[in-house]
Amino acid sequence: MRVIPKGLSKRFTKGFSDHKRAASLSGAWLCFGILLLLLRPSAEMSDLPFYEAGQVADRTILAPFTFSISKAKGEIEREQDEAAARVPPVFRRVAENPLRAQMKLRILEDAVSSWRSLPDSSLEPEEMVTPGFTLSAATLALLAQDSTRIEIFQATEDLFPTLFARHIATRLDMMGSAPHFIILESDSVETSVAVESLSTKEHVRVDLSHMVRVRHPDHELLARAVYELSAPMVAPTLVLDQVETARRQEESAKAISPIKGKLLAGEIVVEAHTRVTEQDAEELRSLREAYAARAMAGHDVGSFLPVLGHLLWIGLFLGLVAGFLVAMAPTALRSPSDTTLMILVLAIGVVASYGIRWPLEGPAGLVPLAIVAMLATIFFDEGVGFGLTILAFLMAGSHFRFDVAGLVPPLVGAFAAVFRLRQLRKRRDFYLTALWIFAAASLASLPMGLLSSSDLRTLLRMIGYSAVNAAVSSIVVMVALPVLESLFHRATDLRLLELSDMNHVLLRQLALNAPGTYQHSMIVGNLAEAACETIRANALLARVGSYYHDVGKITKPEYFAENQSFNENPHDKLSPKMSALVIASHVKEGLKLAVQERLPPVIVDFVAQHHGTTSISFFYKKMKEQNPDARIDPGDFSYPGPKPATRETAVVMLADACEGAVRSLQEPTATRIRQVVEKVIHERLIGGQLDQSNLTFRDLEKIRESFVPLLVSVHHHRVKYPEGKKEE
Repeated sequence: MRVIPKGLSKRFTKGFSDHKRAASLSGAWLCFGILLLLLRPSAEMSDLPFYEAGQVADRTILAPFTFSISKAKGEIEREQDEAAARVPPVFRRVAENPLRAQMKLRILEDAVSSWRSLPDSSLEPEEMVTPGFTLSAATLALLAQDSTRIEIFQATEDLFPTLFARHIATRLDMMGSAPHFIILESDSVETSVAVESLSTKEHVRVDLSHMVRVRHPDHELLARAVYELSAPMVAPTLVLDQVETARRQEESAKAISPIKGKLLAGEIVVEAHTRVTEQDAEELRSLREAYAARAMAGHDVGSFLPVLGHLLWIGLFLGLVAGFLVAMAPTALRSPSDTTLMILVLAIGVVASYGIRWPLEGPAGLVPLAIVAMLATIFFDEGVGFGLTILAFLMAGSHFRFDVAGLVPPLVGAFAAVFRLRQLRKRRDFYLTALWIFAAASLASLPMGLLSSSDLRTLLRMIGYSAVNAAVSSIVVMVALPVLESLFHRATDLRLLELSDMNHVLLRQLALNAPGTYQHSMIVGNLAEAACETIRANALLARVGSYYHDVGKITKPEYFAENQSFNENPHDKLSPKMSALVIASHVKEGLKLAVQERLPPVIVDFVAQHHGTTSISFFYKKMKEQNPDARIDPGDFSYPGPKPATRETAVVMLADACEGAVRSLQEPTATRIRQVVEKVIHERLIGGQLDQSNLTFRDLEKIRESFVPLLVSVHHHRVKYPEGKKEE
């Protein structure tokens, strides 16, 4: 019988085929090896110290080859901004202004003519509509006279050549002009115009008022009328060409050279026993960049021996990782997902240490080894957490020339994180872990600083590095944890705690539709948790898996004894074979529900494995009694499996069977309960159901001793008290 639905078997069937497993593991190892090779520093670059300005150099460093001194990023950006600001803005002349002014003047002239053609008594002069103009009553009176109207319009038009020959720009355009001149582009001809010769509309209107008074000194009303007609015509004659200006500024910025000088081979970069200056620090940074560039180009300085040394170190490191997996996590080698996750966690530490060392040029105290420790402990256990942390420490040491004084505080802080996260139950544990990391790393900084004869300022700096390391590590893990959980289908303790919420949709349906099964699952959860604590298995996983192991009974709860009433049994109307089929189907139905609700695979394993391949003995015996001469296939009366593959699923199988068997006892005394528990465990052991679970005989003994008192407390025999005599 196929239990896992078609299309989902690959996801929930344990492991892969040998071919796929080998391909997956080989791909993970190959990618990890390539990563280590890409992050391999050249021998010369790894030997360069990181001096900060103000420190005293402990040795003389000579330029091994001629290299360029590059400017710092901030310096280049500052020079580019200054170069862009020196570019004069480009303006273009607005040729349409004279034509627009003449058109506005004609419109006003037509309006005056229309007004004059009306009867004298129909409209007062000040009531004439003059759109775009603000005309006084005196000006309107002059326009009403034939002798002055023509003179006013002609005088206004005579001002246009002088008016539009001016360089008029808006105040906003002028504010952005840092240079002392602008570029005026007209008909592909460029002319430099001094900023002082530019005018605004306000300036031109002031000059215009003076100009008309000079031209008409004897007729003040006429001069005012000409000003009122010509002032609205003033408009910018120059407009900023933003596209061309931006293009020229960009070209000017790109022309800034990132190089500020050169050092010839053999010149002194830093002299021993002298204080490192800003210039010295820049030259050291440029030398590291030159080494990196030469390494990328494939011609490191020196012989092939340093390269061979790095390759041997990478091979040794990969061997250490493989040996760790074989010794500490052998089950991970059978799961490409687990192996890939371990390698990914370790790769995060390797990339972080490389990034701190070279691109960021940070100290060893900032290497976030705690990220590796926290992720490995959360996803696996403290043994894997310690092991991967030490491996990440070794690779970080190769990047920092095995600077023990600098790398020990992050290592101690990472070990503190492993101790703190052995049991992760709440989100706030991350904040407490950050405090542990900071405290442990700070304490480790004191002896390391004293051993290296550091002053108080250096010690405080190391403690500051510990604080940054703790905060960054905790934040990164909190952000990465949900992503990795989803990507690798892992159920961390936090995820298990979320699933243990009784308001989960499956548990609510179980409580409503199958209350007997719900009560049974709760008891099984308590039994499994207590047993796993005694054998040092994952008690939280066993308890949560117990809650969901029988969710398939939601669909047909009345066919299971714990949900049946005293007078009804639907199996009475079915054949034994059909009854066995219905009973076994709750595993298949449970898998469907688990997939629909996106339960983690480790929880789905409890649904599939909690009966293993055991026999549905009641209906098998009933079938034999009804058909004594028929040939009966035992497979029709067995659960489809698979058998429990972990200690936790095996414990839940035993807890489920023991609780069900004890529930059926008529007189559940302590002695009978112990006998039933021993019998169930013996049957599962002899039947081979525990062969793949890695449980030992010692474990089975501890499990039995943890089951009995709990089952006695739940199912113990109640004393019947004598009823009182009825009153006569």
